[in-house]
Amino acid sequence: MAMRHIRAITDEAAKHSLTRSAVSAYPLRGRVRQGGTTMELIQLTPHSEVDPSQPLRAPGDILLHAYLIPNALNPAQLARRTGIPAHHIKAFIADTHPITPKIAIRLSLAFDTTAFYWLALQARYDLERAKPVVCAYRPLVD
Repeated sequence: MAMRHIRAITDEAAKHSLTRSAVSAYPLRGRVRQGGTTMELIQLTPHSEVDPSQPLRAPGDILLHAYLIPNALNPAQLARRTGIPAHHIKAFIADTHPITPKIAIRLSLAFDTTAFYWLALQARYDLERAKPVVCAYRPLVD
C-alpha cells in the first residue's frame, strides 16, 4: 500500500514539476521518496521563464560545442553509442531537424544529462524563433 501511495504522489508531482537536476533556477518545493532514493521536485508555474541573459543557441550547436568536441566524438561515433542515425545527428547540428523526445532520451543516456534538458533547449530555441512571426501578426479586436 505504501508503494502505491508513493507512486501516486510521484506521478501527480511529475505532471506539474521537474526534477531539480533538470532546472536548478527554480525554487525547491518538496521532496518525494521513491524506491530507496529521495527525488527533489520543483514546481512549474504558468509564468516560468528561462534566464534571458543567456544567449540563444541552437540545440545542435550546444550538442556540437559542449558535448561532441570536448569528448572527441564525431556524429558517426555518437550514432553508434545512441542508436540515433548519423544523418539525424548531422541534421541537429545543421539546425535542419529538431530534437524529439525519443532523441532527447537517447542523448540524455549518452551524456549523463536529462531528457528534459534537451527538450528545454529545443523548446526555448523554437519559441524564440517563433516570436517575431507571431508578434508581426496583430489580430483585429472589435
